[in-house]
Amino acid sequence: MDERERTELVERVNAGDAEALQRLIVHYHAVLRRVAEANVEPALRAHVEPDDVLQQTYISAFKALRSPPASREEPDDPNPKRQRGADEPVANAPGSDPNPKRERGTDEPVANAPGSDPNPTRKRGTDEPVANAPGSDPNPTRERGIDAEPQRERETTTAGPFSNPGHFYKWLEQIALNQLRDVQRALRRQKRDVAREVAAHADTTASYPDLINRLAGGESTPSRAIAKEEAVAAVMSCLARLKDDQREVVRLRFLEDVPVAEIARRMGKTDPAVYTLCHRGLKSLRELMVSITHYLTHL
Repeated sequence: MDERERTELVERVNAGDAEALQRLIVHYHAVLRRVAEANVEPALRAHVEPDDVLQQTYISAFKALRSPPASREEPDDPNPKRQRGADEPVANAPGSDPNPKRERGTDEPVANAPGSDPNPTRKRGTDEPVANAPGSDPNPTRERGIDAEPQRERETTTAGPFSNPGHFYKWLEQIALNQLRDVQRALRRQKRDVAREVAAHADTTASYPDLINRLAGGESTPSRAIAKEEAVAAVMSCLARLKDDQREVVRLRFLEDVPVAEIARRMGKTDPAVYTLCHRGLKSLRELMVSITHYLTHL
C-alpha cells in the first residue's frame, strides 16, 4: 500500500468509514505487533500475549470510530443563571444572591467567585502552592482522584480527524500501548502464582488459523491464498467489528475452546442462546472476511 492509498483511507476514516479503518488496521498490524512485543516487560513475557492486546486495541478503535467527538454536542448548561458562553452571572436573575461572593446564608466566600482567588491553595500573588492547604492535592501532577496516565488514555477515545497516515498510526499505536500498560499493571497488582498463570494462559494466536479454516468452510476463498500474518490480522479486525456478545461467544468457543455449557454459565445465557450467537457471529465473520480479503493482495 503506497502513501496515496493510505492517505485516501485516512480521509475515509475521518468520514466514519469502518472498512477503511479495517484496511489500515490490517496494514499496520505487523508493525503494531512488533511495538507491543518490544514493550512487554521481561518479567511478564510469559503472561502477556501481544495479539490479545491488539485485539482489544482494534475493538477500542472501532468503538472510537462510532463515537462522535464531544465537541459536536453542546452539553446542557448546569448554571442557567449565567449568560450562555460566559462565566458572568445574569444580573438580577430570579433567586440570585445579591452578593455572589459569599455562600448563601453565610459569610464564607464562594470558590472562584468573580474577583476571588481562583486558586486558594497558592500564596496570594504567586504561583507557589501553600503547603498542606486544606483541600489541596498532595500530588498536583495528577487529576483529582485519578492518575495522570488514564487521562492520556482518554485522549485517544475519539477517532480523528487525522491530518495524515502518520497521525493515524500514532493514534492507533497509543491505544495499543495504553492497553498493554493496563494489562501489565493488572498482572503486577494481582501477583498471581507464575506456574498457575502459565498453565492457564490461552495461546489464542495458535487458534486463529483454525477459526479461519472454519470460516472458509472448505471452499476456495481469498483467505486461503493470503499469508498467515495477514490472515490473523484480518480475522482479528473482523472480530473487532462484531457485536460484543457475538464476539465474546466466538472468542470463547473457537479461540479458547470453552464448552458451550460453560460459556452459557459465564454469560448468564441458555445453551440455545449461545448456539444462536455462535451461528450469527460466524455468519457475520464470513461476510466481513470476504470483504477484507478482497483487498489483501493490495496491502
